[in-house]
Amino acid sequence: MSFTFGALRITALCLSGVGLGALASAQSPSAEFSGAPRLGVAPHTVSFTNFSSGGATEHAWSFGDGETSDLVEPLHTFAAAGTYTVSLSCSGSGGSDTETKLGYITVLEPPPLSDFVGTPLTGAAPTTVSFSDTSVGAVTGWAWNFGDRATSNLANPSHTYSTPGTYSVSLSTSGPGGVHSITKADYVVIDVPAPVAEFSAAPTGGLAPLSVQFTGLSTGDVTSHVWAFGDGSASTQQSPNHVYSNPGIYTVTLDISGAHGTDGITKTDYITVLTPAPVAAFTGTPLTGVSPLTVAFTDTSTGSVTSWAWNFGDGGTSSMQSPGHTYVAPGTYTLILIATGPGGSDSQVESNYVVVGVPAPVVDFTGTPLTGVAPLAVNFTDQSTGSVTGHSWSFGDTMNSTAQSPGHVYSDPGTYTVSLMVNGPGGLDDITKTNHVTVLEPPPSASFTGTPTAGVAPHTVSFQDFSSGNALTYSWDFGDGESSTQASPTHTYLSSGTYSI
Repeated sequence: MSFTFGALRITALCLSGVGLGALASAQSPSAEFSGAPRLGVAPHTVSFTNFSSGGATEHAWSFGDGETSDLVEPLHTFAAAGTYTVSLSCSGSGGSDTETKLGYITVLEPPPLSDFVGTPLTGAAPTTVSFSDTSVGAVTGWAWNFGDRATSNLANPSHTYSTPGTYSVSLSTSGPGGVHSITKADYVVIDVPAPVAEFSAAPTGGLAPLSVQFTGLSTGDVTSHVWAFGDGSASTQQSPNHVYSNPGIYTVTLDISGAHGTDGITKTDYITVLTPAPVAAFTGTPLTGVSPLTVAFTDTSTGSVTSWAWNFGDGGTSSMQSPGHTYVAPGTYTLILIATGPGGSDSQVESNYVVVGVPAPVVDFTGTPLTGVAPLAVNFTDQSTGSVTGHSWSFGDTMNSTAQSPGHVYSDPGTYTVSLMVNGPGGLDDITKTNHVTVLEPPPSASFTGTPTAGVAPHTVSFQDFSSGNALTYSWDFGDGESSTQASPTHTYLSSGTYSI
């Protein structure tokens, strides 16, 4: 029989099998039990006592949480909170009986155990600390206090400490089982920040000699300044003036220090001192090859250059200092570079500078199908690019072809490597695709016998596999919910019936 309680269905197991004569003479069992304690916090262990009478020889317990037992007086632990219906089915020579106690065991959620971690725990203001809840148990609510009057109800908040100091952090968690709090004293330490270096300059570019006024813009407690102007000169003033005598691009550095630390800032290529018009020059490599040919051009111009204008002779241009360029079509190309700076422009022209020849073809192919049972007919398709005048195929089974896109039949099972070589006016290319075609054995054909095919339960049948072909695995279904992976298994049918195999 079955009982339904809420969303939980409990099935009572009734064991029978005694004859009518035995039922008439044997005492019928009467199921009864108790459990203690019936109320507790998960995980909750209950000791069950069996009070059944009537000479029961078999016992089947169902605890309502999907677990069972065949012990006389089991000990069972309920892992999750909930209300559980418990049943006991007992059987003996006189029959069977089931006792079901609805909502018999009540398991409560435990209160959470609060804990957390934060990182980083030290730093200079402002410092942002990421807090992570590591509490144990069911948690539905969080209450954080960061020690600086700021709070949060997020599970894993981040908080920024803006003021130097030492802060205690507390977390209170709540859940179905109650509330728990933890406070970590002096958990976060925020220091006074070090000074922050900054400066400006005017002008930052011009012709030599160039007089530049530097202005210190550092913040915080600063007691000393050390300047490096990039031309070997230095200063300890807060806002110095410096004259650059020679053309060039200069990197300027300012290092500061104070009672709470040090800082430095470097402005790379900050000051530009200009020279007269540059002298354009360049090199390129490689200057000959087949298309597509990528040439790397290097600017070797002298003087102060602020912009570059390249003309590659095939309609392509660039404004990069040292560009790369790919020539797609064969031909002979003239190069022009115009270099421009504050003092003017200059150009360099190299006639017939790059020579691009016809490329060799690039080989490739496909085949379909690439897998199947023997005999397998595969259609190969040439996908080579470029100018191709000849093809040479090798199918991996000693057979060859010179057709562009041949078809080939593989008679025997195996794995075959296919190669194709093509040639043209620009040269030749080849490709080999290892294990490209897989030809399989035909699938096996399942067949079996069983003997004896009729009998009285329990009934044992010997099954014999007579499958043809190369069978590697077996999956038997005996029709009674049982199965086997043996080639020729033996199976016992415990209940009467007619079974499909």
